[in-house]
Formats: sequence, C-alpha cells, structure tokens
Amino acid sequence: MTARRLLARAVLALVAVHVSVAGSAAVVRSLRQLSQAARSLDEDPPAARRRVFGAPYVEAVEEIRRTIPADGA
Repeated sequence: MTARRLLARAVLALVAVHVSVAGSAAVVRSLRQLSQAARSLDEDPPAARRRVFGAPYVEAVEEIRRTIPADGA
C-alpha cells in the first residue's frame, strides 16, 4: 500500500469519526430542543416571553407599554 493511499484512508477515518461524534451530538441536541418545544406547546405568549427573556425584562417592557400611550411615539 502506498503512502498516499494510507494517508487517504487515515483522513477518511478521521472524517468518519468526526461525523459520527458531531452527528450524535447534533441528534441529542435536536431531541432535547424538540422535547422542550413539545412541553411548551400550550404556553401563552406572556409565559413564553418570560421563559425566553426572563421575568425582569418582560416586566420592564410591560411597564414601558403602560407608561407610553397607545398613540405615543
């Protein structure tokens, strides 16, 4: 077997290892995100905003909405 063919097989093996490790990590992450999405299907928009942005942010935005009139700039 030539050195070039041996190097090509080694590179192919490394790529295969990388794809299997990265692929399995991606599958686990995707399943986790799908599970989280399924748990929050019946969540109302304010609760979703609190979960994503945090309660202090949502409360601050609501305070701004109450302070500025609907027709205010």
